[in-house]
Amino acid sequence: MDADSGVISVAQGAVLDPDRTEPRATTYVLEVLALDGGIGGTQLHAQTVVNITILDVNNKPPIFVDPGTVRVYENVNSGFFVHRAEAMDLDAQPRLRYSLDPQNSEARNEQGAIVKPTEYNYMGAFEMNEVDGVIRTVLPLDREQVEVIRLGLVCEDLEATTEKQTATATLTILVEDTNDNDPQFRKPYYRRSLAENSKKGTTVASVVADDIDKNRTITYSMQGSKEVLSLMQLDRETGEVVVVDRVDREQFAWLNFSVEATDSGVPPRSNSVDVVVQVIDENDNNPTFIKPVSNLTIREDAPPGTSVTTVTATDPDSDDYGLITYLLDRKSSYGKFEIDPDTGVITVASALNREERSTFNLLIEAWDNYQFGYATGESRNAFMQLGVTVADINDEVPVFEEREDCTMITEFHQPRETITVVHATDGDDIDSPNGRILFSIEGGNEKGLFEIRNIEKTAAEIFAAKPLVGHYGNYSLEVQAQDRGFPPNSVLSHINICVLDFNDHAPQFVSPSENVTIKVPENATVGSLVIQVRATDQDIGINGAVRYRILKDTLGHWQTFTIDQTTGAILLQKPLDRERQKLYEIRVEAYDQGTPTPLSNDLDLAIYVRNVNDYEPQFVQDEVIMNFTEHKSPRAERFKLVDTVDLDDVDEENTAQVCYFIVGGDEYNTFNLDRFTHEIMAVKELDREVDDHYTLLVKATEDCLSKPEPVSFFDPRDDTLLKVHVFVNDINDNPPKFTREVFTGGITTASDFGLQVMRLTAYDPDAGENSRLRYYMDGRVQETLSENLDNVRRSPFIVDPVSGIVKLNFDPQKGMKGYFDFKVYVNDSSGWGDRARVFIYLLREDQRVRFILRQSPDEVREQVEYFRDYLGNITGAIVNVDDFRVHENHDGTVDKTKTDLYLHLVDRNDNSVLEVKQVLAMIDKNVEHLDHLFKELNVLDTQRAELITAGAKEEDLLFLWLVGVIVFLTLLLVLTVALCLSQKARYSRRLKAATATAFGELSSLSTGSHDPGLTRTSAVPNTNIHSVEGSNPIWMSGFDNDWYKDEDSLRYQQFVHQSEGNDSLDDNAVDPHSLSPRGDRDVPYITQSNVPNPLSRESSTVGSNTQLMNNEHPNINDTYRANLYQTFHKIANPLVDKKLETTEL
Repeated sequence: MDADSGVISVAQGAVLDPDRTEPRATTYVLEVLALDGGIGGTQLHAQTVVNITILDVNNKPPIFVDPGTVRVYENVNSGFFVHRAEAMDLDAQPRLRYSLDPQNSEARNEQGAIVKPTEYNYMGAFEMNEVDGVIRTVLPLDREQVEVIRLGLVCEDLEATTEKQTATATLTILVEDTNDNDPQFRKPYYRRSLAENSKKGTTVASVVADDIDKNRTITYSMQGSKEVLSLMQLDRETGEVVVVDRVDREQFAWLNFSVEATDSGVPPRSNSVDVVVQVIDENDNNPTFIKPVSNLTIREDAPPGTSVTTVTATDPDSDDYGLITYLLDRKSSYGKFEIDPDTGVITVASALNREERSTFNLLIEAWDNYQFGYATGESRNAFMQLGVTVADINDEVPVFEEREDCTMITEFHQPRETITVVHATDGDDIDSPNGRILFSIEGGNEKGLFEIRNIEKTAAEIFAAKPLVGHYGNYSLEVQAQDRGFPPNSVLSHINICVLDFNDHAPQFVSPSENVTIKVPENATVGSLVIQVRATDQDIGINGAVRYRILKDTLGHWQTFTIDQTTGAILLQKPLDRERQKLYEIRVEAYDQGTPTPLSNDLDLAIYVRNVNDYEPQFVQDEVIMNFTEHKSPRAERFKLVDTVDLDDVDEENTAQVCYFIVGGDEYNTFNLDRFTHEIMAVKELDREVDDHYTLLVKATEDCLSKPEPVSFFDPRDDTLLKVHVFVNDINDNPPKFTREVFTGGITTASDFGLQVMRLTAYDPDAGENSRLRYYMDGRVQETLSENLDNVRRSPFIVDPVSGIVKLNFDPQKGMKGYFDFKVYVNDSSGWGDRARVFIYLLREDQRVRFILRQSPDEVREQVEYFRDYLGNITGAIVNVDDFRVHENHDGTVDKTKTDLYLHLVDRNDNSVLEVKQVLAMIDKNVEHLDHLFKELNVLDTQRAELITAGAKEEDLLFLWLVGVIVFLTLLLVLTVALCLSQKARYSRRLKAATATAFGELSSLSTGSHDPGLTRTSAVPNTNIHSVEGSNPIWMSGFDNDWYKDEDSLRYQQFVHQSEGNDSLDDNAVDPHSLSPRGDRDVPYITQSNVPNPLSRESSTVGSNTQLMNNEHPNINDTYRANLYQTFHKIANPLVDKKLETTEL
């Protein structure tokens, strides 16, 4: 305690903590004495009691009571009480809170290994009340996962004032076991194999189960069918299964049973597992044939590979022991049959021939385990026999006996008498229909002269059916030998019969067939051909061999000619002389070589010697026209050409034969011209669509034996040539075809009613009326993706049947969208037709693209389809052409060398019109592919099109033009009137000014005298002194009037303004009596005598002008006159001396 101040403080080193004092003190009672400054007994004092209470400070940590060890059974329910933790705190008012500490907790399993929280969440199995420290279970515990759990406990005093005050402890929990797990077999199932016929005691399987509970004593038992359990025995303690009886795989291929394991817990738990035992087979069974067939029949025409039958054998063994292999003894099959070793299918190995062998006895073997056991003797087998009979078929063809010579008979052979006997053989059985032969004549007997009949099974005789007189010749009869099998086989052979001829026919001339006259030019050379005769003889052989000779005549004409006895060619033997002999008559004999007497016939020929042929046959016209019809049969149409004239020997009766030849224009031999009859015909079918016109050149000549040389062109000067124009008439044999399968176009919402949207075009190769086409709309118009088209009640488009123009049949309006789809049909006059499809798109004006081409519109129209197709192929869009326009420059001028082509593009997928931005982007993307097109058509630019005013008519343009002209003329008229008024006012002012200057009103100012000639009078109409020629002062403005600038002029103007006022002059202010020349003659114009004559051209100055100016008081009249004189002087100047007319305004 401070003695001076009385402050009580804690003594140094003192401990006030009640828990640290003995005894524990929480209050102190102090007696305080106060002393004054007196000395001795005079010192006074006072005393008081001070009570001091020690307040507790929370500065001590809590202390856990040892929780120890607790036991908890596994699988207890949630909320089970485990333990209550307790902690002590020496502070007065502690506030304790309990919690679990995962960091200081651990768990171990039955083996003592630490269990991680990730393996088993043991901390999540407990919860702790933070107030009372009670620990309870949240989840069931599993002893098999964790057996010992050490939980870390934490207790914290929340009222601590200095620092965090905590206490920790560890609670050990032992998890007690309950029988909650079934025994678990070590395998989910057991699969074993066991050889059949195994010995007793052979182990089949050892089944083992484990129990994770502590009661690990397990017993085993078997469950299954009685038959299987009778073969096995199970050890209840070890789980071993052994064989106790014979196991036969053919009876039990699989042994299936289950083993049950039971633990010793209370109550006991059990589990079972399936055991599958495969019985391994042994080859202890022989193969056995199933329903074997002993005999069968097969046709001999069965081709190799034909299935005969299938033999089947079975073996109850399995795998290779039960796999059957079939074998066929080759000796018994003679190589004609084979067997499939796997399937037992017997097939034909080679062609069968019943005639070689008709029956077979096949030996068939069936082996098991043939591949692996045959060589070691471990295979078993079985045998069977199969009889096969080959059924006969008609597979042999009859064969004729060979014949070389011709059977000779005369034409007088008697009917029904045998001519010859034919024989044939057949390899088939002669006793069956397959070997019996039927003979017939199939050819060479068109006249029915011969017949044939069977005389045996393999022979027949040929005889004459009627008399053969006149039917001599060689006959080759086509005789058929056909067996009677099914189907029958036949063969043909030629039997030659020669009917000998009797010479009973004389030769007959056929060229010429009658007596003729022949013209021979007199200059014909010796040895030249005159004519070639030909005769025929109906006999044959030597009886029909014709020879020719010229008979002798009494005049000796025969000596001039010679004849080839074989060919009949008559040649000139001596030179001819027309002046000596003009006509020769010879007789030609044709005779045969018949025996015993030859027969003959005669022909008389008149040979006329004519002058040298100076003129060839000539056509009287150069050209002719002929019409053939297309697709007519060849040679169906014939036309005779015009005749010729011959200028040689026109007075003679006999004329030579003229022949016509085609010498040009028929490169493909389409036409034929009969040289003698002069008829022309088509030898090939004509097609007008291929060639509708032929031009042939025909040559006329008297030389009918040799064909003239070809002529390449027609010469009008050569009258032996004729130009033949062959026109092919059309028939309606071609249907019309649309130039496109799909026509596309576009209209805008600003299009007018009746607008021509597009023109449908079709082509018909026919001509004339056959190619007249009519266009129709096929069906109704479909409106797709349409908007605001409900008011369109009638067909939106109509098709002109003649021109094919598609016209707009409604009024488009803003807001309409979509496209139209319809079909069109075209037919010709005969009903031939074709169909196409039309798409018309409704677009906005701003969806068009403009291409600028350096070509005229006509050139663009010729190539627009190519441009359209090319652009469509590259971009993949539908390209529609909207308009052609001559290019207009920015300044409004027209460039006729350029064309603006307006297009719009449509998406092929959804038929929507592409925006300009899309189109331009598409073109930029494919610019490399379009480079060739743009260069070829000179495309200069591609840009957005300006809005095109749809439906602008010429009348509207004319009306606008007229309005513009009227407005212009009105403005021009107003401007003219205004200009005239302005000029009138201007000239009026100038006239007033000039009048006032020259003839202003005068008065006597200084002298007091009055001059009546200068007195200004009132205005009198039509008294302008300037109305005479050359006196109008308006026209004097072009001269240099310097007198207006002198002092007197200025003074006078000032005087006039003072006396008259501004702009107050009268148009007629001059006194006519004083100034008119027709006035008082006695009053001179100029009163001062020293003033020179103003009209004199010699006077150049006014002498008194200076005098007047030097006068101190100048007279106004003198100034006026001086100015007037000076003006007259300038008018009289030769340089400006010309007539001026007054214009009175």
